[in-house]
Amino acid sequence: MGASAPLRQPRRARAPVLELIGPAAAGKSTLVKALRARAATLRGPLAVWGLPRSRLIAHGLRLMPTFLRLARDPRPPALAELAYLVRLEALQEAVEWERPRSPGAILIDEGPVFALTWMEVFYPDRNGPRFTAWRSRTLAAWAQTLDVVISIDAPDLALLHRIRTRPKQHMVKDAPDSEVRAFMTQFRIAFGRVLRDLRAHGGPEIVTFVTGNEPRERTVDRVLQVISGTADGD
Repeated sequence: MGASAPLRQPRRARAPVLELIGPAAAGKSTLVKALRARAATLRGPLAVWGLPRSRLIAHGLRLMPTFLRLARDPRPPALAELAYLVRLEALQEAVEWERPRSPGAILIDEGPVFALTWMEVFYPDRNGPRFTAWRSRTLAAWAQTLDVVISIDAPDLALLHRIRTRPKQHMVKDAPDSEVRAFMTQFRIAFGRVLRDLRAHGGPEIVTFVTGNEPRERTVDRVLQVISGTADGD
């Protein structure tokens, strides 16, 4: 399955920023390794994880007024959500620092779409006015930062098999098939909501690949075509 929409021209001459998303066991980690081996100028992957502790502390202190405002909502954010607020701001700063120095595209794995989707799935009742305002500001900021979101997916049967058989642990690894399917459906719906809201703020383009039993190199080739086309648009 090819691209779901034509790629737009980036807003200005700059290194394009792409986020790779997908449900558990879609093959993102393997794909990232293959992309890094094939694309010498590709920077990343950057993520909400692995950011310098000093930057996280600095952003945590900077966000204290935001935390105090959010605490006034009927259902204030949990500590895990506040941690994502900090990580998202630190990640955006890292991307903006990297962008003028990068010779090629910048890849994000588990970035804003992942973090906002995680909030949708595990804390779906966070609809207070202050949290809603924060979410809207965050979506608007990342809509101007991300150029393309590449969504990797596979049929449920393939994902079920991979979750069961791969060494990596997962919260639904030993759950009944119906529970695993429900979990994947929940994430897909949340992914779709976040992507829709990003588009409503002016971007990014969304490109979807359903891999199934497609050879890995074929998927890599197709993703590299998207990256190359985005970079050529500069």
